[in-house]
Amino acid sequence: MRQFEPDYSYKILIMSKHLTKQLYRIFVILCCVFFFKSFSAFAVVKTSITAGTWATVTWSPAGLPVAGDDIIINTNVSTGPASALSFASFTVNSGFTFTHTNNPITLTGNLQVDGTYLLRDRNLTVNGTTTINGTLNDNNTTGLNRFDGLFTVGGAGVVSTNTQNPTFEFRGGITNNGSFTISGTGVTTFSTNTQSITGPNAVSIAVATIASNVTLSTATSITSLTVNAGSTLNFSGSNTLSVSGTSAIAGSLSCNTT
Repeated sequence: MRQFEPDYSYKILIMSKHLTKQLYRIFVILCCVFFFKSFSAFAVVKTSITAGTWATVTWSPAGLPVAGDDIIINTNVSTGPASALSFASFTVNSGFTFTHTNNPITLTGNLQVDGTYLLRDRNLTVNGTTTINGTLNDNNTTGLNRFDGLFTVGGAGVVSTNTQNPTFEFRGGITNNGSFTISGTGVTTFSTNTQSITGPNAVSIAVATIASNVTLSTATSITSLTVNAGSTLNFSGSNTLSVSGTSAIAGSLSCNTT
């Protein structure tokens, strides 16, 4: 009698498909591990350890900072980077000065100034929060300083401008515990988000444009004020709003003082 051997080909096919799925899963996991290890290898904390220009100072770890790094200025650095870069965060330590020249800098995280940050004709964009415990000075004729998160001036902090008419944009409000004065004819715009200007100390702005809903909870002095259509400027409590020059009110002014 003729004998037949069992046909295992269908089982082999099923096992082959299962093995392919398993290999694919392992491949995906390995790719994810490689990606995160690569990211952590390239996104590092870079600290300046000698004085000089951005290109000539000694950085630790060695090598110029690259996009995505966290920057710590721990010496006097007299220029900015040779090309526009986006960093994770930026800190100027107490006792040291960073002079921002050359190219724009964008921060996806926070700016911390415990020393001195001098802005010189270049854009600065901070997507996170900004804390000024030292000095932020702008002698900027062409760039724009944009702060998306809360901008806080500490008790010893100073925000000032020279006579070069810098331009500022705030999207997350201001808390002033120190000194805050923006002079010149450059426009300071409050835009995008509902925000507040608060703190125990007065804020002085030469030219202000309100392009969102803004609440003043501290004494504020403005030379020229514009409130855009669809926007509202509220001032409340026992604080005062002083406008010494021209006003253009296409939106709303709301007063709730005591």
